[in-house]
Amino acid sequence: MAGIPPRTYRYPKAVVFNAVLKAVRNLGYRIQSVDPANGLLTFETGMSFRSWAGQKMSVLLLENANGTTEVDISGVAAQSGVVLQVFDWGELGSIGGKVHEALAQQLRYIPRRHEEDLSQEIAAPGDIFRCPHCQMELQAGPELAGQIVVCPGCQGEISL
Repeated sequence: MAGIPPRTYRYPKAVVFNAVLKAVRNLGYRIQSVDPANGLLTFETGMSFRSWAGQKMSVLLLENANGTTEVDISGVAAQSGVVLQVFDWGELGSIGGKVHEALAQQLRYIPRRHEEDLSQEIAAPGDIFRCPHCQMELQAGPELAGQIVVCPGCQGEISL
């Protein structure tokens, strides 16, 4: 059984975690557990031509010091009882590839975090500013001064 090589994405861990959660949901897999604090998502696939019992999969996210996030996908056959299938016929790699592809699609619409944007973490209400989590350009009216708002891009909380 070939492993799935980890991939590194140029986004913070919180942004990648939200994107991978959406990607797995869009692929129609059954999510088993969600642990954003530890960067762990587990899910199960259903039966396919390559795997009669499906796969138990996990996605682990590790944030690097430079602000990028490494995504490691692994899995095992979801068999119990009598083992009827010895080989997975590449199902693990196929699922991992689909998840990475769907994740890249989700991240395609989120602007990358640039070093010059890091200095502008929080702006005065009424100004155009960037979300400190995903760097989406936002604007808030003066009536939101002192409140916490949720970014529509990454659902991160922003203090105004």
